[in-house]
Amino acid sequence: MRKASVAIVILAAGKASRMGEGGKHKLLAEFDGVPLVRRSALTALGADAASVIVVTGHRRSEIEAALDGLALTFIDNPDYASGMASSLITGFSSRDA
Repeated sequence: MRKASVAIVILAAGKASRMGEGGKHKLLAEFDGVPLVRRSALTALGADAASVIVVTGHRRSEIEAALDGLALTFIDNPDYASGMASSLITGFSSRDA
């Protein structure tokens, strides 16, 4: 069966500021020992899309480490602090999208 010709973009660049100053990052929070961002990526990969793109920024290395070994495309958004729109643009503008 042919894969869908759509890409899934996971926004994982933000500061998770609603978690409180200096608090835990929501995407790195673990549920049953699995970081939330990894759970999201596994769900996206199971959707059989053409590609799964993860936009990173804040705590990039930790996010990428939590996703190690998965068939994902990582795109860094150096302007992540300006807001979610910049991450959306970064993800949708990637050549794999």
